[in-house]
Amino acid sequence: MTSRKRIFFIFLNLITTIVISSHSLAANFSKPAASPKPAQTTPSPRFIKIDASGKSMNNANEDLTWHCVLDNNTGLLWEVKTHDGSLRDASQTYSWYMLHPRRNGGFAGYRNQGKCSLAQCNTQSYIDAINQKRLCGSIHWRLPTREELRSIVNYQVKYPGPTIDQRYFPNTRNQFYWSAVPDANDKDSAWGIGFSFGYDYAYFKSDHGYVRLVSDMQQ
Repeated sequence: MTSRKRIFFIFLNLITTIVISSHSLAANFSKPAASPKPAQTTPSPRFIKIDASGKSMNNANEDLTWHCVLDNNTGLLWEVKTHDGSLRDASQTYSWYMLHPRRNGGFAGYRNQGKCSLAQCNTQSYIDAINQKRLCGSIHWRLPTREELRSIVNYQVKYPGPTIDQRYFPNTRNQFYWSAVPDANDKDSAWGIGFSFGYDYAYFKSDHGYVRLVSDMQQ
């Protein structure tokens, strides 16, 4: 074989190798990368049932009795109402009463205008009674703010309500629940949430309002 032919065949082999390598590289780039399979995770429930001592319970066990509910979205611990005629019975009502002059809007309210099992049916008397019992291990129970109370409204529930998740908050009335917020435009009134629509409005402090207390879990 002459030198020219040898050079020609070497050149031809080189061109062929380059073409084959290019096709292989292009084929590799054209293949989409395999996507990793997403990990199967169970979302954490928003609400956790809490027993009388403050320990979390199994939400799925509907036969157990829970006394409070922890909201994982806000970190707030909520009182659960009963239907047994006891202190926390859902039927009991209270007038709005708060002695603290910087928090009562210029007027403390009324000591005994509600209907309850206490000697005086007002919001402060109820707060004191629940704290004395150390409900769910807490002594920091209080009236919720208007926005805290609004945070547990379930607006997917239509009128007449109650506009709340009754799987966790049974015995809720579709009525007005007091907040800790006095009406800045009327010292004789205070704000709350009506759980028939889930809207806020102000009532006279002498009116019969329902109460659901809240506690800051970190305290």
